[in-house]
Amino acid sequence: MKPAVGAIGLCERESMEATTRRQIGDIAIDNWNYIKLGVGGEWERECIEDGVIRIGFETQDKEVFDACLRRDWASLRSIWLKEGKKPGTATAFTNQTRQFFEDTGSTLWVTFYNRRLYWCFLDSDTLPWQSDTHGAYRRTRSGWSCEDLRYKRVLFKNSLSGMITKKSMFLGTICSLDETALDYLVHRINGELLPSVADASQKLTDLELAILKVIRLLLPEDFELLVGLLFSTSGWRRVSAIGGNEKTTDMDLELPITGWKAFVQVKSATNQQQFDDYLGKLESEGTNGTMFYVYHSGTVVSGSSRVQLIGPGRLAKMVVNAGLTQWVIDKIS
Repeated sequence: MKPAVGAIGLCERESMEATTRRQIGDIAIDNWNYIKLGVGGEWERECIEDGVIRIGFETQDKEVFDACLRRDWASLRSIWLKEGKKPGTATAFTNQTRQFFEDTGSTLWVTFYNRRLYWCFLDSDTLPWQSDTHGAYRRTRSGWSCEDLRYKRVLFKNSLSGMITKKSMFLGTICSLDETALDYLVHRINGELLPSVADASQKLTDLELAILKVIRLLLPEDFELLVGLLFSTSGWRRVSAIGGNEKTTDMDLELPITGWKAFVQVKSATNQQQFDDYLGKLESEGTNGTMFYVYHSGTVVSGSSRVQLIGPGRLAKMVVNAGLTQWVIDKIS
């Protein structure tokens, strides 16, 4: 095992004032650690599949495991000092080994494997046992999981905050998470939003509702121009002028990277009958390609796989995501 020099000692941990009581499911968390399962992750698959945590001692001294079972941490530190470890390194090794052996099942353990974050709790009723390569195993309570509790969504590494994923670059074996990182991780595992994220999400929804009201004030020609800008920011290239005398299209589009063709009908306000008439004309003309039917007011249902509806809700999201909010406001101001 190769714990990091300068790791937080247990006495320092114990002196920290408790903040909010954190829970994952019905398990109260007293501690939290990231663990690297073997050099270069060599034990990751074994541990994940077998539902265990494994550490190595990086020493041939047979007294190490017995010292750990006796909770004789002074002797353990002395062993590493005798092998030439610096005092700070020997202390760090001892502290991290102690966290592993003394965990009573209230420590949240996390690791990364196969581009996913895995988490677990140790089984306090099962004693550690020695590995055949001078290390130790402990059984997890319910195995490792890479899903959140509420929605059973996989915790993919690329969907997590950098304050969590950066732990995968840690060169030692065990390191702790700071308060902010832990709060974030607990919320993600429970399938909940952080208050700050929930607040931002609500404000984004409010913005989309507000910009939709402004969009509905646009003149028809300005609304058609907005639709053209939306498609151009998405990579589509217009190959025909907006509007005109076409029966079924206000603009023809092409996606340069693939050569795909699309046709767009823009309606400020619409209804089901108007849409059905439009769809009937498309079928009678035998037009090929994807059809986009864009409107900011009304209710329409499409049973055709050829037609993509962009109604009020989707339209407002697209405008905000495309950075066209200020453009819409300026048109009305």
